[in-house]
Amino acid sequence: MTFLNVAMIGGIFALTIPVLIHLLNRQRPRVVRWGAMHLLEQVVRTQRKRLKFEQILLLLVRAMIPVLLALCMASPVLTGCRHLSGSGRGSVVVLFDNSYSMSAGGANASHVQALRGTIELLGALPDGSDASVIMMAGGATPLLESPTVRIATLVDELNRNSATHGMADVPGALDATGRIIGQMANAKRDVIVISDFQRISWSEEEEAARARAAARLNDGQVTPAITFIHVGREMTDNVAIIEMTLSKLIVGVGQRVSIRANLKNFGDRAYPSLRIALDVNGQRSGVAELTLGPGEDGQVLFTHTFDRPGSHVVRVAADGDNTLTQDNEHLTAVHVLDRVPVLLVDGDPAPPGEPLRGETGFLATALQPFTEGKVELADLIEARVGSVAQFTAESLDRERAVVLANVPQLTDDQLRTLDGYVRGGGGLVIFGGNRVNGEWFNDKLFNGGAGLSPASIRSIRGSVIDSTTHTRIATQPHTHPALTLFNDPRSGSLASGDVWSWFQLEVPADASQVSIIARLENGDPLLIQKRHGQGTVILCATACDADWGNLPARPFYIPLMQQLVSHVASSVEPPRNILSGQPMSALLPRAMVGHRATMTDPAGRRHALTVGDGGLRGVIDFRGARQLGLYTLEFPGGDHPALHFVVNTPRQESDLRQLSRDEVATIARQTGGEMVTSIEAYHELDQRRRHGREIWPWFFWAVLAMCFLEMLLQYRFSSAKAAL
Repeated sequence: MTFLNVAMIGGIFALTIPVLIHLLNRQRPRVVRWGAMHLLEQVVRTQRKRLKFEQILLLLVRAMIPVLLALCMASPVLTGCRHLSGSGRGSVVVLFDNSYSMSAGGANASHVQALRGTIELLGALPDGSDASVIMMAGGATPLLESPTVRIATLVDELNRNSATHGMADVPGALDATGRIIGQMANAKRDVIVISDFQRISWSEEEEAARARAAARLNDGQVTPAITFIHVGREMTDNVAIIEMTLSKLIVGVGQRVSIRANLKNFGDRAYPSLRIALDVNGQRSGVAELTLGPGEDGQVLFTHTFDRPGSHVVRVAADGDNTLTQDNEHLTAVHVLDRVPVLLVDGDPAPPGEPLRGETGFLATALQPFTEGKVELADLIEARVGSVAQFTAESLDRERAVVLANVPQLTDDQLRTLDGYVRGGGGLVIFGGNRVNGEWFNDKLFNGGAGLSPASIRSIRGSVIDSTTHTRIATQPHTHPALTLFNDPRSGSLASGDVWSWFQLEVPADASQVSIIARLENGDPLLIQKRHGQGTVILCATACDADWGNLPARPFYIPLMQQLVSHVASSVEPPRNILSGQPMSALLPRAMVGHRATMTDPAGRRHALTVGDGGLRGVIDFRGARQLGLYTLEFPGGDHPALHFVVNTPRQESDLRQLSRDEVATIARQTGGEMVTSIEAYHELDQRRRHGREIWPWFFWAVLAMCFLEMLLQYRFSSAKAAL
């Protein structure tokens, strides 16, 4: 026997109340000497025994009433008896594996079997049972917020939202089960996991996390019966497009963009002439062929030039296998810009007629080389140079990024303007130099870690004239998007330039939004990035001109400057390509606040949205995008061009290898459950199990019976006394 409300068992101690009342109210007769008492001694002795028996009997009955009442309130559950009478109602949580590997196999896919089996399980529940279904991929969330006895509603919701997407989150699903099963009403509780048990989702790396989640689940007041149902069969013949990347952080009109698609053959079958096609906005743009042997990786490279600004959809598709069609294509939403306006705030302006002697002379040329060289080609970045005195709120109206180049300091109003601009999604790059006021920088721009700068200045190191103090940029594999270009030697070596002087920067130890993305050879940070609100800040420890180094004379200078500025400018717009379950956001002109919009998901369902107030801009947020594919945001009346979003998922799911049945059974035992291979086998297992029954009604009726018995005995004993 177990109890649902163990704390209520403490009420048993209430039995001491009638015992104390009995002890305090015992009759204490007064002794009176009487000569003829010996004639009544036998009668008195007999009556005393009878009265004592009656009092003890009443005391026992009265003590049993609080004991039985406490047991009733503790909700006892009798276990080990499967043939007890009762309605057989239960509480069921189904963990439904909706990862996209479940759709492998077409009409006989694991997903089809799992959906059919789940509906059968829910339909077989006795009336009054409550149930919940947790989708294991796309966030490990229940279909409904709370368990329901309306099984038909739950089935309808499952049919509408059972599309496969994402990767199964097993520990997260077990934790979600633990949270929701405590809300369920019946003592008989079952947790049923329906999955293809793909190796990548049930990996050894997550064994510890699964064990902890299972322990929390089994730690409740009522331990659920856990069953793993293995559906489907293993299929390994699968080719997948693993990734698609573009060569530019920001794509501009008229620019030639390289589009690289990486593919992998997960099976044992060779593909001697695999055909891969590139489509842009539904129009064929290129075709390539690739040979992939068993287990091999490969890549194809396309080029495309976008002829108009706005939102575009790029699709790469492979005519490969029919095992799992979802990973035979890869979509990417591309936002193409006409121009990227950037404001360069020059802290050391050039003399008239000598632009390269100014702080931003080399930088402006690097950002727009064709314009500066008077070549009839288009520059994507449009750089505008201004002095510190010219920097105002109005100067930021159209800028996607701001560069502070050796700026001594800003006024408080200018600093507040810049802070609001970055928090609202703007990009900022800060370069050092000899004119920077270090005290103001640390007090205002860094502000103890709360300001715009990701680090404070400790000192100036190096020397322009002493070559023994010079250093270079450290050679290392770069992972930051702005620097991965330099992993290819053809883009130039960052270590080929000399840095003569630089700021020694100090990063706060607890700065979670700060990362060092490049260092000098002596170990000092060179480039540090920080997320500030919705915007991005990059701090460079050295200058952008030729006063503190010879970087402007090196081949990597132009691509490095363009990459840094492009990176912070690209962060102005929220990402259009997201993972399943992540929110979608769009920044719009402030004039559109309050306007209506419509989001169309991959299934064709339309969701009404309203442009909210995001401060400097209007903003739209859409949550619940778990289905893979293309989402289109449209604005009635043509208030704004349509925007595209793509929901993708890591392609580890394309490896269709499954656990063996012995491995699944082992994991089931580790979580305290059992494994079966069909819905029919589950029903047989369920019949063999010994289920508990809530027996609190028996104790309730026992309390009523004791109350009635106490009244009856009290009446009978009182009547007997009156007759004497």
